[in-house]
Amino acid sequence: MISFAAIIPHHPILIPSIGQEKLEMAKKTVEAMGKLKNKLVKIKPDLIIVISPHGLIFADAFCLNLAEKYFGSLELFGDLTTKMEFKSDSKLTHRVRERFETANPPPFLTMISEQNLDYGVTVPLYYLTQKTPSDNNYISNFSIIPIGVSGLDYQKHFEFGQGLKEEIMQSDKKIAIIASGDLSHALNQTENPVENKFDKQLIKFLKQKNIDKIINFDPNFVQEAKECGLRPIIVLLGVLDNLNYKPEILSYEAPFGIGTLVAHFKIS
Repeated sequence: MISFAAIIPHHPILIPSIGQEKLEMAKKTVEAMGKLKNKLVKIKPDLIIVISPHGLIFADAFCLNLAEKYFGSLELFGDLTTKMEFKSDSKLTHRVRERFETANPPPFLTMISEQNLDYGVTVPLYYLTQKTPSDNNYISNFSIIPIGVSGLDYQKHFEFGQGLKEEIMQSDKKIAIIASGDLSHALNQTENPVENKFDKQLIKFLKQKNIDKIINFDPNFVQEAKECGLRPIIVLLGVLDNLNYKPEILSYEAPFGIGTLVAHFKIS
């Protein structure tokens, strides 16, 4: 069953060892992710599914990672200390695989086995699951499933989320689903009205639960906004389709010139 759903930014500079004193610029975002972690800890999920835009991206297929174990690292960004290890949920992963392999028409799913997680998965999991020296508030004994978006249109992403939900709802496990993504880029460096307009419209439509407006965003408008979070968000909305949920915007700001949104979807 779906017990938790959220949108989380993933810029590596949000990691304390990378951002250091610059994290003060993202104070609202960091505080909001702390609140989100507290909500997740109360639920104690058995499985976390993370939809990322930064793994292997195929033009015509979504990407399901079948590795038995996963490792998160941020060495590419100069952080040599952050090391995370997660286990997979092979049972649900293979059920998802079977569902999409037998669908007609097929929704285009590609399987990979890659132990190294991309930062679109690593950064959200760092904030949601890691125990720090001063923090005894954390979850344990959970597994993860990383899923990559595709180059397909927004409607296909929504339909993929709907199909994913069908398998999730058959599970008796408590499952959290995370849409990993940042909104418009270069907001502080330019006065580009398109970028500001995209973030504002997306947040407005999320609050209104106006899914049609989000799915029907003009691709050219989205491209000009230089975002990387829309497709994961639409997959999440597909998962939430026909469920009783309440959107809660925990924070929005644009530190480092990037629109960062932290949102929680309370499911009842």
